[in-house]
Amino acid sequence: MSTISPLFQRVFIVGILTALDGKTLLIIFHFIGLAFGAGGAWISDLIIIRFLQFEPISSEKLKLVHFLTNLVTIGLCILWMSGLGFIIHYSIFEPEKLLNPKIWSKVTIVVILSLNGYLLHRFILPILNKNEGKTLFHAITAKQKLIMTVIGTISLISWAFPVLLGASKGLNFTVSATEILTTYVLAIIVVSTVMYFLVKRFTRALPQESVIEAIQEIQESKQGPQS
Repeated sequence: MSTISPLFQRVFIVGILTALDGKTLLIIFHFIGLAFGAGGAWISDLIIIRFLQFEPISSEKLKLVHFLTNLVTIGLCILWMSGLGFIIHYSIFEPEKLLNPKIWSKVTIVVILSLNGYLLHRFILPILNKNEGKTLFHAITAKQKLIMTVIGTISLISWAFPVLLGASKGLNFTVSATEILTTYVLAIIVVSTVMYFLVKRFTRALPQESVIEAIQEIQESKQGPQS
C-alpha cells in the first residue's frame, strides 16, 4: 500500500496537469492573485476604518494589517506574472485579443495598484506604527486623514474594477479604454470625496472627550466578563 499510494499520487497529478492547458493554468493563477490582493486589501481597509473610529490600534491588529499588506503584495506579483503570461499567450495564439481595450485598461489599473501599494507602505503603515495604542480618529491631522482616505479608496476601487471587468464579457471590443478608465477615475474621485467629508463631519460631530469615554466603555466591557 505504501508503494502504491505515492505512485497513484504522481499519476493523479500528471493527469491533472495534462488535462489543463496553459491558458487554464494562467486563469487559475490569475484568480489566486485576485483573491490574495482583493481579499487582503479589503480586509485591511475594514480594520483601518475601525481604527479611524473608536478602536485603539492594538499590536495584534497592527501585525494583522502588516500581514495583509504583504499578502496584497504577493497578489500583485501573481497578477503581474499571470498578466504577462496572458499577453505572451495572446500574442502567439490569439493576437486579435490584444486589440481588446479591456485588457489594456486592466493593465493600467494594475500599474496604479502597484503605485498605490508603494504609497500605502510609504505613508499609511508608518502612521499606524507611530500611533500604536491610540485611536486614529483624533490622533492624526486632517491632511493625514485625506491621504489615508484617498489611498484607501484607490485600493478599494482598483481591486473591484478588475473583478468587474473580468466578469463583464459584454465589454469585450465594445467599450474603449478611455471610457473604462474615465469611469474608474470618476469612481475614485466620487468615493474619495464622500468618504473624506463623512470622516470630517463625524470628527466635528463628536468631541474628543466623547471618543475617550467611548473607548473606556469598550475596554471596560471587554474586561468585565473576564473578571
